[in-house]
Amino acid sequence: MAGEWFVGGVEAKGFAFAAILFGLDSMLRNRWNRAWLFWGVASLFHVLVGGWAVLAGMIGWLCLQGDRPKILSMWPGLVGGFLLSLPSLIPSIGLSFGVDAAVVAESNRIYVFERLSHHLDPARFPINYVFRFTVILIIWLLLCRVKSGRPVDRRLQAFVNGSLAIAVSGTLIAIFTVHNTTLAATLLRFYWFRLADIAVPIGVSLMGASHILVAANSRPRIGKILLIVTIGFAGFHLLNLLPVRLVPTKPRTIRMGFGWWEACQWIATPGNVPSDARFLTPRMCQTFKWYARHSEVATRKDIPQDPNSIVNWWQRLEEIHGTDSGDPQDRWHTSLTELDVGKLKRLCRKYGADYILTVTQPRINLEVVYENGGFVVYRVEDDQPPKADPPQKGPQ
Repeated sequence: MAGEWFVGGVEAKGFAFAAILFGLDSMLRNRWNRAWLFWGVASLFHVLVGGWAVLAGMIGWLCLQGDRPKILSMWPGLVGGFLLSLPSLIPSIGLSFGVDAAVVAESNRIYVFERLSHHLDPARFPINYVFRFTVILIIWLLLCRVKSGRPVDRRLQAFVNGSLAIAVSGTLIAIFTVHNTTLAATLLRFYWFRLADIAVPIGVSLMGASHILVAANSRPRIGKILLIVTIGFAGFHLLNLLPVRLVPTKPRTIRMGFGWWEACQWIATPGNVPSDARFLTPRMCQTFKWYARHSEVATRKDIPQDPNSIVNWWQRLEEIHGTDSGDPQDRWHTSLTELDVGKLKRLCRKYGADYILTVTQPRINLEVVYENGGFVVYRVEDDQPPKADPPQKGPQ
């Protein structure tokens, strides 16, 4: 629904989701203490990813009623998981400590409605994601209606339904705070839909496999039909991706346009630019620091986490790339080449940038130090007159 993933890159939530899977495995085996410990590890890597798993587990434990351990028997795992999460939990709580309330409110607004609305605001979720999640949710609900009688299936249902309860809560928050942007941003920033995006597909996969296995043992003919249909569906998806995989393509990380990776490699080559040089870069670039190994003034991808830094970062983006247009469709310049030379020099002087990396056309009246078919690197000389040194005093 919100487009979450846990395989596809290297960041903290990927390791957190791995710990969640280990915890879910422990829960399905009725080893709850081990599950709480794994979810504590998940919270250590990413406090929100792990925290929602803990809450889904709690909701699941409540729903299981007779098929669950006593609360007192789980205290070692609960306490241990909580202690494991503290190194991540304490800094997260302290991010807004002592910060002006207006700054916190503005940073929340930027975080939820400007930068990450595709993950946090249900009204802005891509419609194709919502449709796909709805389909898989219907499949999940149909699978839950088939009674298997196996305790492991009941535990799986409890956890997945716990994640759905969290997502429904986030949806209700979005609905009832639609006219209160400040309150909506304060509450929606906690990624209410992250766990359900992962848990429901996992539930469909495991529960579907469980039902097929039961059917294959009790009614072999029906079981074979279900297995063939399932393999066919998965195979159709892979067949759809086959043409894409057969043709070599560049990784998405360097698909900024022709010449992006080459320009970054030139910048990274020792001797071409000073090691401490700073750049103005395209607003939507994501991989400049990875490949060029130099700093940049601001990029949309790298959002900070503390309120003051978020507000400052957004102000930089608006000052560098904003058009000051009231039309949302014309809010940003398409490239730095749309700015006049005087403004570019002022921005470089203000933010300590020495170079500009942008598209080759149209040209900017600055010194070119590198160029390929898609991107050009300009050196920006500070043409402000140097400040005169104070007069030296001789001996009195």
